[in-house]
Amino acid sequence: MKRLKVELDFGLRLSITEQLVAQISALILKKRLKAGDQLPTVRHLADELAINFNTVARVYRILAEKRLISVQHGRGTFVLPQSARQEKDLQDEILPQLARQYLLQTAELGISNEKARRAITLAKKELESQEGDVSRETIPEE
Repeated sequence: MKRLKVELDFGLRLSITEQLVAQISALILKKRLKAGDQLPTVRHLADELAINFNTVARVYRILAEKRLISVQHGRGTFVLPQSARQEKDLQDEILPQLARQYLLQTAELGISNEKARRAITLAKKELESQEGDVSRETIPEE
């Protein structure tokens, strides 16, 4: 059974459910959770994150409806294989959530949307100038 590396921000205006769905989806998209990997039980994850059992059950139900996981009663919950099309759809779904989370966090710090946008542009330039895992092809143009 895989341990999920997720972090919840209880002060964020995004619900715990939205945060978990986005983070688990991202782990699947990044292949940190691979097809066939078993997820923690609902009760175990709820206890680990100190959240309500029903919240985790709702998250797993949403992920199952999106065909990211399969809940097999009596056996466990497993990550499903993803086609290239499913991965693209998942990227398209996650991106606005990430942007919204970023803007909510910067707004909570009193940072304007314009200043937040400039920070992204600057970070993009810094990443492009570095050698490493991130290349021009992985960072979309504005």
